[in-house]
Amino acid sequence: MQFTRRERDCIEKVADAGSINLTKLSSALGIRAPTAYSLVKRLVRKQILEKDKNNLIILTSLGRKYAGDMAFRHRVLETLFAKNGVPLGEACRECRKIDFILSEETVIDIFNKLKKPSRCPHGKPIATSI
Repeated sequence: MQFTRRERDCIEKVADAGSINLTKLSSALGIRAPTAYSLVKRLVRKQILEKDKNNLIILTSLGRKYAGDMAFRHRVLETLFAKNGVPLGEACRECRKIDFILSEETVIDIFNKLKKPSRCPHGKPIATSI
């Protein structure tokens, strides 16, 4: 499933928070509440987000899978960039521009060519959920 940059950012914010209300989510994303509402609604239709019994926004099981996949993609690309001389902060920023666009196959090929690293340059685990 393909996501837009804004959808990816939303999924990440919800994953990081565990659960979040619309006001905090819109603030975290730097967008107005009506825009956040439309974004959440779109991700609910894609079965990535849902509301819990307290009306907080949470990831579905499919959403948790995609959040893990996105982290994998980002960490693999960040590792590639850092191993090729891109300063770590810049590598992270540049990865955020493309990590949601590349195909799963391409990222797995890069992961394999990097000899399946277990951690990204920040020390976070590279889980092979894909």
